Amino acid sequence: LSAISQENLNRQTIIFQGNLTIDDTNKDIFNGKNLVIMSSSDINISVNSSFLPSGASLAFVSGGSINFSANVTQAKGIYIAQSINTGSSNQGLKIIGNIIAQNNFINNRQLANSARPSVFIVFDQNQYLSLLPYISTTIYEWRQEQ
Repeated sequence: LSAISQENLNRQTIIFQGNLTIDDTNKDIFNGKNLVIMSSSDINISVNSSFLPSGASLAFVSGGSINFSANVTQAKGIYIAQSINTGSSNQGLKIIGNIIAQNNFINNRQLANSARPSVFIVFDQNQYLSLLPYISTTIYEWRQEQ
């Protein structure tokens, strides 16, 4: 992760080997970045309260699971994994972007007020549009006329 800030990586897809943990010590390196981060293992979001990188569009893709700690109340980005675990908490979780769980979505958050959702997703199309060249395939058809 230190390479993201040291080399000022932006507008790229980064393949990360092993478990990836985003916490309060490294969450600010994502500010102003448009990145797709892929990991074959688990991705853990363990910030205290909010993970809201400013001016950034982020997609986290895990071959394992994406786990939110119980302290996380807000997170911005696109989260794609085989399994997504929102953590056990009596606080809600607000996602600004999207969540895609291929197999399991585990939500153990329980609010005292059952009229409010424990997980609230605000679909943010700008997360997708900013990352379009990195999460899609562009097909060109060329024709040369004589």
